[in-house]
Amino acid sequence: MSKQKLKDRSILIIDDDPSIRFLVKSALRNLKNVHFTEAGNGKEGFDLLAHKFPDLIFLDVVMPVMNGIDFLHKLRADAQYSNIPVILLTGYRDSERLVDALKLPKTTLITKPFLLEDLVEQAQKYLSTNQSNLTRT
Repeated sequence: MSKQKLKDRSILIIDDDPSIRFLVKSALRNLKNVHFTEAGNGKEGFDLLAHKFPDLIFLDVVMPVMNGIDFLHKLRADAQYSNIPVILLTGYRDSERLVDALKLPKTTLITKPFLLEDLVEQAQKYLSTNQSNLTRT
């Protein structure tokens, strides 16, 4: 049986709290061939997409400049980026806007405070699913 080389994969972490970005990176540090890019708000995150096409996005909901829900709607409206899986990270659970966002494809929610194992499990699920499905342009 031949071994296939895994392609490098990229995770974009968008959160205004540097400690949460660090925590997510630390939880996922043992994933092989994964590189991280960070942004402090949705606008910065969207600007990064032009230079770095991620395989997965961890996205905080409440942020300054552009919040996570607005970022998510903008992402899903852009055909180039609409298939990137997004894991929302939030302490909010009952917001109507949050419920609507979860109806969008490839969108999952992990509530804060979260277990590190949940981050790893969701990341592995999406990264293994997208290993052969995503192509970069």
